[in-house]
Amino acid sequence: MMSVEYLPHQFEPRPYQMPLMNAMLVENKLRGFVVWHRRSGKDKTCWNILICKALQRTGNYFYVFPEIGQGKKAVWLGIDKKGKSFIDHIPKEFVKNINNSELRITLTNGSTIQIVGANRYDKLVGISACGIIFSEYAVQTPFALRYLKPSLNETNGWLLINSTPRGHNHCYKLFNSVKEDDNWHTSVLTVSDTEDEEGMPIVSDEQIEDDKHNLSIEELRQEYFCDFDVALANAYFSKYLRQAEEQNRVGDFPVDCNLPVHSFWDLGISDSMAIWLVQLGTNGEIRLIHYYENNNQGFEHYINYIHDYRNKYGYVLGDHYAPHDIAVRELSSGQSRLERARKLGIIFRQVPRTKDKMASIEHTRALFSKFYIHKTECQYGIDCIMEYHAKEGINGAHGGVDHNWASHCCDALQLIAQARIEGMLTSNQHNLSGGGIHQNPWSSEPV
Repeated sequence: MMSVEYLPHQFEPRPYQMPLMNAMLVENKLRGFVVWHRRSGKDKTCWNILICKALQRTGNYFYVFPEIGQGKKAVWLGIDKKGKSFIDHIPKEFVKNINNSELRITLTNGSTIQIVGANRYDKLVGISACGIIFSEYAVQTPFALRYLKPSLNETNGWLLINSTPRGHNHCYKLFNSVKEDDNWHTSVLTVSDTEDEEGMPIVSDEQIEDDKHNLSIEELRQEYFCDFDVALANAYFSKYLRQAEEQNRVGDFPVDCNLPVHSFWDLGISDSMAIWLVQLGTNGEIRLIHYYENNNQGFEHYINYIHDYRNKYGYVLGDHYAPHDIAVRELSSGQSRLERARKLGIIFRQVPRTKDKMASIEHTRALFSKFYIHKTECQYGIDCIMEYHAKEGINGAHGGVDHNWASHCCDALQLIAQARIEGMLTSNQHNLSGGGIHQNPWSSEPV
């Protein structure tokens, strides 16, 4: 195996990249998290660290992008301004095989390096890994890290995360929780912190000025100055979520056992499901008390989850809401999920399909002032709400919803608003004890 002193191959780290290289390759830190600005070369640096590690220790190594197409474009087919490809940084004599269809490289020492998408993290669960890099973690589903990290614990493997900010989402929270931990190497680098070997800025003032033609001031602050306080560009609900936080409507309030628990579902493909569990207060507040999402599970799994949740906490289930297509019959069984659910003790109310997606989003925005969100029980749902945004169309115009890992959750959230618009949330759904003054979940005083 190649000694680290001969690596990296055909890559000269810039001065500001050296602390990360030293931390991971010389000090052998097992955890790293860097928040670097656009054009800082964070993927190039991380890629070369991965190559060094893979040649030092035989094992499986994964480079995780939000979606595999991004990884193929950025790394597999990536070429820098000097005409050097990412794959060129692996010495040819140590490459045994390159599988272009699976984006996997096998090295002569038996190690494998593979580009994968966080949106298909389930395909990697159970595979032993000695090292994993998460690229642009802020726009990845948090489930990927949550489910893949245990494989590193088993192998005493290493983890390296890179990203630019994306508001106060899961990336922001994780970075803040580890930045003072001596077991982690962390750094934040803005354009003010990065210079080349000759002391010249990596991104000049002229380049930033030119980018003002196609980036907003908020986006410039986010991309070049690593500002976490900027709301996600084109986000539908992040502003309303921040208002809920400021108004103390996001927190770990006690759940009222006198209120029935209603469920609102989004039915995804490949047995992917998103479920909000909700209580309706007598003063019109809507309490989001729990969020659950999973995939590659049979429909029965989710029905059982609802029953188990009820039995665990002693709650009484109320009504269950699903999109109109729950009544569609499946070719494999000839039954609809509506019929299957009824046999398992859940009777769904079908919410009519909205004719206008943007109208549904606006209805949900209007309802946000009534939301009280349980911070711990709905953490993943909160991350989804923060991330849900429009994709960019031509000339920066909105091109409709960007369907990513946050979509199922926010579609289920919109079902609450749609059911309310349709008059399906009635007064007799509120209190099992027959009415009375309902208490604010954060206060002993009546609302």
